Amino acid sequence: MDEDREESPQGEANKFNVRGFSRNVIIYSAGQALLFVIGAIQGLIIPKFLSVVDYGYFQMFILYTSYVGLLHLGFIDGALVRWASGGKEILGRELKPAFLFYSLQLVAEILPLIIICFFIFQAQNQTIALLALAFAFIYDLGFLFVFAAQAIKNFRLIALVNVIKTVILFGIIVLLIITGHTAYYLIILALICAQLIFSIIMATQFSRYLSMKVSGINAHLMWQQAKSNFGIGIYILLGNLIILLYMTFDRLIVNTFFSVEQFAVYSFAMSIVLITYLFISAVAQVFYPYLARIGTELRTKAYQLGKPSIIIAWVLILAAYYPAVWIINLYLPQYTASIPLLKLLLCTVLFGGFIQILHVNYYMSYRKQRQYFQIALVSLVFLAVLITLTLVFNKTLYGIALAALIGYAFWYILNEIYLNSILGFGYKTILKDVVLIGIILAVFLSSNLLSTSIIVQLLIYLVVVAVAITIFTRKEITELIALIISMRNEKRNLPAC
Repeated sequence: MDEDREESPQGEANKFNVRGFSRNVIIYSAGQALLFVIGAIQGLIIPKFLSVVDYGYFQMFILYTSYVGLLHLGFIDGALVRWASGGKEILGRELKPAFLFYSLQLVAEILPLIIICFFIFQAQNQTIALLALAFAFIYDLGFLFVFAAQAIKNFRLIALVNVIKTVILFGIIVLLIITGHTAYYLIILALICAQLIFSIIMATQFSRYLSMKVSGINAHLMWQQAKSNFGIGIYILLGNLIILLYMTFDRLIVNTFFSVEQFAVYSFAMSIVLITYLFISAVAQVFYPYLARIGTELRTKAYQLGKPSIIIAWVLILAAYYPAVWIINLYLPQYTASIPLLKLLLCTVLFGGFIQILHVNYYMSYRKQRQYFQIALVSLVFLAVLITLTLVFNKTLYGIALAALIGYAFWYILNEIYLNSILGFGYKTILKDVVLIGIILAVFLSSNLLSTSIIVQLLIYLVVVAVAITIFTRKEITELIALIISMRNEKRNLPAC
C-alpha cells in the first residue's frame, strides 16, 4: 500500500483517515522511540565524560541552535500549509524554485550574522556561535525537505533518515570517548557532521523534483511563491517563536544570571525533558496533513479524543521520573541538584504537548495564525513578568522552573478559551480538564511527601491518577477503546493485498 497515496478532498472532508493517521503515527513514533533510547543513552554518556564546565558550554551550543529554525522567516511554514493542502501536484511545481530561493535567503541571512558574531561575542562564546551558524545552514536547508515529506505524508522517510542520523552521531560520540577525545567542541562537530548527512539524504530523496524542468521558472516566479509562503507562514513562525522562547527562555535567563555550573545543572534536567518532545514532535507533524483536509465536525471530534490521549501519555511520562531519580543518584551524582528541577520541568510537557499537537495545528487549519501569535505573545509577556519577579524575590533554579510551569499553564488555558469559540466544546469541558490536570500535578509533586521509597511513591501516583482519569474521562476513553477495536476489526476484514 502506498502511504503517500492521495485521497480526494471531498472524501477526506467527510472522513478522518484514522487508520492512515494511526499507521503513520506508529511508523514515525517507532523511529522516535529508537531516537528516544539512543538520545537517553547519549544524555547520560555526554555529561558523564565531560566536565561540568564543558557540559555547560556544550549545552550553550544546544541553546543557540534552538533558534536556527527562525531563519526561514515563515517561508517553509507557509510552504507546508500550501503543499499539505495541494499534495504532490503543487509540491512538484514549487519545490525546485523554493529550494533555490531558500538557499539564497539563508546565505543572505547567515553571512551578516557571522560578521556580527565577531563584534558581540568573546572568544569562547564566539566559537560556539560560529559553529551554531554552520549548523544552522545545514539544518534549515534539510528541513525544507522534511516539510516536503510531511506534506505528502511520507513519514516513513523522515523516521528512517532521523534514525540513520542519530545512529551515526551515537557512533561518532562513542568513538570519541573510546579514543579519549572528549572536548565539547568535538561533540559539537559530530552533531554538525550527522546533520549534514541527514540533509544530504533528504535532498537526494527529492532529487527528481529538483532536477525537474519547471516551465516559466524565473526570479519573478520564485518571488511570487515566496511572498505567498511568507504571507501564510509569518504568523506561524511568530507563534512558533513563542513556543521556542517558552522552551528556552528559562535557560536563557539561567545562562545570563547564573554560573556555568548552575546552567549545566539546569540544562541537564531540561535535556531529559526535551527527549520526550521527540514524541510530541512526531505526533504533531503527522497530525496536521490529516487535520487540514477534514470538515469542522470531525475536527471537533478529533480534538475531544485527542485531549485525553495526550493526558494519558503525559501520565506515563511523569511515571518515568521515578526510575530517572534512581539512575541519576547512582550514575551521575554530580547532577543530583537537577532532580527537583526535573520534577517541575516534566510537568510542563503536558502543556507543551497540548500546544504543539492540538493548539498549533488547529490554529493553522482554521487559518488563525494571527490570533495564535497574539495569544502566544500575551503568554510570553506573562512568562517574562513571572521570571523577572522570580529573579527579584526568589533567585533560585527551582523558582525559574516553577515560573516556567505556571507560564505554560497560563498559555494552555488561553488557547483552550479561544479554540472553544471555534470548536464549541464548552467551558465545562475546559474546567473538567483543568481539575483533572490539577489533581495529577498535585499527586505527582507531593508523592515524595507520602513516602521515602521511590517504588511506593510510584505506586501511589499511578493508583490515584488512574482513578482520577477513569472518573473524569470515562466517556472519551470508552470511545477511544471502541475506535481501536473498530480499527482492528476493519484490518482483519481487509482482503489480502
